[in-house]
Amino acid sequence: MNPTLARTVRAAIEDHLADYPQAADSAAGVARWWLTPRGINATATEVELVLAEMVHQHHLRGVLLADGTVLYSRTRAPLH
Repeated sequence: MNPTLARTVRAAIEDHLADYPQAADSAAGVARWWLTPRGINATATEVELVLAEMVHQHHLRGVLLADGTVLYSRTRAPLH
């Protein structure tokens, strides 16, 4: 993944969660509803890579739903 795109996606996710701290969505939902309105075009796969890194760093949590979808949301730790 392009490092510049990864940084842009991560910053937009952090900004979205700063504005909407209770937000939670799948990688596809984040790509469509959180990033596209900000003018960022990234695939769900690209977004999922960034989200997985953020989960690994304990900035987000991922909850596996019964249908196999992972729902991402903010942890209690500050994002910035």
